[in-house]
Amino acid sequence: AVIGSPSSPHSNMRCPSCGHDDAVFYPDQSKRRETRLILFYVCCKCGHSFMDPDLKEYTGPQGGGGADPS
Repeated sequence: AVIGSPSSPHSNMRCPSCGHDDAVFYPDQSKRRETRLILFYVCCKCGHSFMDPDLKEYTGPQGGGGADPS
């Protein structure tokens, strides 16, 4: 399993489901037009997957709000 692998990158990101503060992370693999790196996290305790809650959604230069990635 990815979660149990000692080579998996870990972060002290707090799980929004159980509150545990150890999660592995991996990059978004989708083929989107935006080029910024988006990380997904998986809690090492309960297995809940989530994104960084502080990440502001960016909809691109066509508008729609969100944070500017630069």
